[in-house]
Amino acid sequence: DMHGKKISLAHNGSSPSFIRSLLPYLDYVAIDFKGATPDEIARRSSTTVNPSSIDNIIQIIDMCQQANVLVDVRTVIFGDTTMDDLDRIAGRLTGYNNIFWTLRKYSPIDGCNFLPALNDIRFMADYLSNTYGLPVGYRDKWIGCNFYIAGFRKTG
Repeated sequence: DMHGKKISLAHNGSSPSFIRSLLPYLDYVAIDFKGATPDEIARRSSTTVNPSSIDNIIQIIDMCQQANVLVDVRTVIFGDTTMDDLDRIAGRLTGYNNIFWTLRKYSPIDGCNFLPALNDIRFMADYLSNTYGLPVGYRDKWIGCNFYIAGFRKTG
């Protein structure tokens, strides 16, 4: 901050201490929330299972909430992603006023064997936004600026 600049950071959520060290300089953090369970996160990341992976993500969101840093939570929607998976993630994201949840439709990549997303992610985003009172957006393509904001209606 000595040069009057702040930074944004994209992070996988694995290291709260790293984020803590940069927190005074951050305006914005994008963090991956790749699955509803540590096993799912490990499968999507091609890493070993870290039982604290979800707790680490939540700890980072908590730190950012206290520091008034905006968090874009990013979840890729695969062909085998279920609404139950997303409900479980949404349950962990409620109660924050500094987050925006972005759903991204998976597009096949050579060398990866993940199922392509055939789901209508607009329906998913609208459902999650209206059910949990969360600001949710979605990208249906990885190239270009096809970004949409779901029908957000904060209740209560």
